[in-house]
Formats: sequence, C-alpha cells, structure tokens
Amino acid sequence: MAVVRRHCGVALENKYGIVFFATGVVAGLLLTEHRAMLLKPWIWLGGLLAFLIFLPNLIWNIQHHFPFFELLANIRRNGRNVPLTHLQFLGQVPCTCSPPPSH
Repeated sequence: MAVVRRHCGVALENKYGIVFFATGVVAGLLLTEHRAMLLKPWIWLGGLLAFLIFLPNLIWNIQHHFPFFELLANIRRNGRNVPLTHLQFLGQVPCTCSPPPSH
C-alpha cells in the first residue's frame, strides 16, 4: 500500500487524473468491508506524503495561473478537442490504455 501512495504522489506530478483514481479507491474502501483501513494512520500518512510530493507542482501552478487549464482552453478554442459521448469515450479507453498488438 505504501508503494501505491508514493506512486500517486509521483503521478500527480504529471497526470492530474490520478485524483479520480484515488477518489475511486477511497470510495471503494468506504463502500466495502475494508473501510476499517481508513482508521489506520498509515493510509493518512501516505496521503500526506503524496500531497507533499505534489505540493511543489501545485505551488508552481498557482504562481503561473494554472497553465494546464489555459492549454485545455486553447485546444478547445482551436477546434482540436474531440467531443465524445460517455459510451464513445469508454469505447476508446481500451484503444489508448492497452499495449499495441504484437504481430
């Protein structure tokens, strides 16, 4: 579990979508019999470690007015955004998250 928390902190340096993964993990713990894990200090210390790893990135983004959001706005404004329905998006996930087929 410590490896997962450390990797979440490092992943936040590059891909902010890891927040959705972490939220899903916490929701999964809350909704199952494994919710007792949330009472242990290690999960909270791991979350704090992940946040501290991410903190310099967050500070930089605040100081530079979140350029990531500006990039997303520019992509949308230039017509390079690909609008997909929820089902189309879910259909694309295996294509982008799977290794290429071997020949």
